Amino acid sequence: MDQRLIKKAEDVVLQGQSGESLFIVKEGLLQVNIAIDNDQTINVAHLVPGSFFGEMSLLTGDPRNATVTTQVDSLIYEVTKRDLEPILRGRPEIAAILSESIAERQSRNQHQSENAMLGEEELEASLLRRIRAFFSLGGESLEASSLGATRQ
Repeated sequence: MDQRLIKKAEDVVLQGQSGESLFIVKEGLLQVNIAIDNDQTINVAHLVPGSFFGEMSLLTGDPRNATVTTQVDSLIYEVTKRDLEPILRGRPEIAAILSESIAERQSRNQHQSENAMLGEEELEASLLRRIRAFFSLGGESLEASSLGATRQ
């Protein structure tokens, strides 16, 4: 992981931007905003130490779905695809755990999701397929058993 100090009022990521990393907040306060049209943005979250963001871009290659801005000087860690890939190759069941976490977060914010019509389990399965494809993990036969194991 790379450590980064981001000054107050700086954007860490911009909605629509490409990216292959996630960020973990070590110190500080960040605001998450989503543009819902050309004139309006809404605040959907504040991130405090221990929070993370950017997981969709890291795990699926999707563009950033929100803009994250520091509210105070903040210390964050950046985890890239290159950092995570050997971990997922060694422990592919982690992809199922990550897809479950992402599905829960997206379910809370369905208004901005293109997958708003999917139920949480369907969304989780869809995300797991996308993560495995993005990291070339394969393992379709593991999908059902991995998803079941994370719910126990």
